[in-house]
Amino acid sequence: MLCEALAIRVGFAQGVEGYWYGEAFQPSLGARVQWLVRRNGDGTYEIEFRRYEGCKMLSRHKEAGTWKLDDGVYSTETRTINGKRIAGGRRFKDEYAVEKLTQDEFQYRHLGTDEAFSVKRVSPGFEFPPCAT
Repeated sequence: MLCEALAIRVGFAQGVEGYWYGEAFQPSLGARVQWLVRRNGDGTYEIEFRRYEGCKMLSRHKEAGTWKLDDGVYSTETRTINGKRIAGGRRFKDEYAVEKLTQDEFQYRHLGTDEAFSVKRVSPGFEFPPCAT
């Protein structure tokens, strides 16, 4: 039974590896945001965020760090922003409740802000759409 539970947990974690794209209005930023994340099997990730007003990109930045998935909680710790290492601290650690995870869709909710996120699996060659509408 313990081996079966461990296999399920490991399989679940492997389910979030790969490339994922999301686009939504984010109330905390007051803007429409696009993001593309690559989660690697070694527990590292890279993500690019693009913030828009209308179809005009207001900002773009990249983050990298580590991720894990344990007992239905997805967590990240940002280590670099735009290629520059940052000092650790609570503000760079985030935890999310996993609400849905399928082969093609991942939905999760931030445990601190209650903000919901939804991403779709995309191919490694995926490029951002030209505009967040």
